[in-house]
Amino acid sequence: MGADLRLGIVEDDPDFRELIVALAEELGAVPVSFAEARSAIAAIGEGSLDAVLTDYRLPGDLDGEDVVRACLRQRTPIPVAVMSVVSSAAIAVELLRLGADDYLVKPLPMETLLERLRLFVGRARDRRELHDLRGLMDDASQVGQRILGSSPALMQVVRLLPRAAHSGAPVLVLGESGTGKELFARATHDLSRRAERAFVAVDCASIPEAIFENELFGHRRGAFTNAHSDQDGVVQRADGGTLFLDEAGELPLSVQAKLLRFLQTGTFRRLGDPNPSRADVRVIAATNRDLAEEVQKGSFREDLYYRLNVIALRVPPLRDRIEDIPTLAAAFLHRFAERFDSPARALSAEATERLVARPWPGNVRELENAVQRAVAMAETPLLRAHDFDLGPDVLVEERPFDSSAPFHEAKKKLIDDFERRYAKAALRRNGGNVAAAARSAGLARRSLHRLMERHGLDRSGESS
Repeated sequence: MGADLRLGIVEDDPDFRELIVALAEELGAVPVSFAEARSAIAAIGEGSLDAVLTDYRLPGDLDGEDVVRACLRQRTPIPVAVMSVVSSAAIAVELLRLGADDYLVKPLPMETLLERLRLFVGRARDRRELHDLRGLMDDASQVGQRILGSSPALMQVVRLLPRAAHSGAPVLVLGESGTGKELFARATHDLSRRAERAFVAVDCASIPEAIFENELFGHRRGAFTNAHSDQDGVVQRADGGTLFLDEAGELPLSVQAKLLRFLQTGTFRRLGDPNPSRADVRVIAATNRDLAEEVQKGSFREDLYYRLNVIALRVPPLRDRIEDIPTLAAAFLHRFAERFDSPARALSAEATERLVARPWPGNVRELENAVQRAVAMAETPLLRAHDFDLGPDVLVEERPFDSSAPFHEAKKKLIDDFERRYAKAALRRNGGNVAAAARSAGLARRSLHRLMERHGLDRSGESS
């Protein structure tokens, strides 16, 4: 990940090519220059370039569009930008639709050229860094789902993963419901020294308090009625590996003290066992709650909070990484098209715009659910905007707002309004069945309950 970015520069004008080479070196990239397309395309195919800046009109039978297509058909597409003396909106739109990162019309003022090149090189570095991290994760294990996207908000947390993983310290993954916190927990495990050992996940919200201690630590035969044999808990099953406590904010107070003791000493007692047992476990916890606030309320132990919150990874909500929505939607489409043997193969530009425009209160999980539904019902290869309609009560629409209010205040009001209408429509569509409404929305049942409480809705979707 530390190697310099190899930037291909395809330009037939030797003076301008020399200028771009000098600017690339100033930005810390390693320039590799070409005077025509064919040799550049060969280098792209050999995998010797990390990014490419190409002129549109080039000598010979191949041009800049051929270079763009060569970059994008690689197994891992290479970032590519195009320069041209032709100020054509049609050409620019077509190249950007193909996947080019930028279209620069020559001549540009030196300051503008340097700034556009700096932005392009920065994005290319981010994408290569994310690809390298995924490669490390692939080497560690074969996890079915991947962290997708390259937005600045996502990259900020992705860059922390290797250091968090190698530290061996407890990690607290924070984020709203549906943001993919378990993916980050798995990635932390996969990049750690424990990658070859077990990753054991526990959904703390789904375990009744009465059996929680047994689930964590297990029991000896005869510890209680129907305890006919010894049983290991998740702590023992994770020995040598990672224990992932999902929704850790739901841990019962009665269990928190015993979990804290285990974190402090590495020892625990199975129910009915007078002798302590030992396990070497790295704990990663995740929550969508503000645990500091829960500490103030008295529902979460302060000492346990500090034990879990040694390293914090904050997973951004989807509304803060909208640049990643097309990438995520395309990946979900491909996965579900294979699973359902669906004819769906691509998203129209209008469909992508519809997805990008939505606030997605259920985050990535809700987007995944929306694409799954559209693919399952698809009758044509191209998914269009109306394939993602959820009904008139749910569609995002233009609504008046107080433009004189502070930005964050106006944004919160619009999101609150959308959440209320979305929850109301989901409940009505599912006849007041909260579990079914949560599934259709791609939300955890507990998250939908919180939306209902926040907006004063009963099961019928009416104000309570």
